[in-house]
Amino acid sequence: MKQLTKTLGVLITASALLVVFGCAREGPAERAGKQVDKAVLKTGEAVEALKEGAEQVGDATETTLEKTGGLVKDSADAISGVAVRSIEKAKQVGKTIHDAAERTAEEIQEATE
Repeated sequence: MKQLTKTLGVLITASALLVVFGCAREGPAERAGKQVDKAVLKTGEAVEALKEGAEQVGDATETTLEKTGGLVKDSADAISGVAVRSIEKAKQVGKTIHDAAERTAEEIQEATE
């Protein structure tokens, strides 16, 4: 049992020394790990910036569609109004021509009698 205690003591001491001295100096794996951590952080920041940019584009597109849709509706309403007024005017002109034609026909008939 004494031997086991000594062996465990030596192993614990050796492990502690390895941890203390091993952490004091960065090895290539630790440096690579830090670089990977930085790359992951930068990638996350880039993805966040891309997401924000996409949201801004979406907002701008929505605003443009709202404005354009309003312009299209206003234009369609204006064209419709012009068309309705033109039809009414054409009806009036047609009635005037019809009335004039009837009067002319009556005058021709009276003149030939």
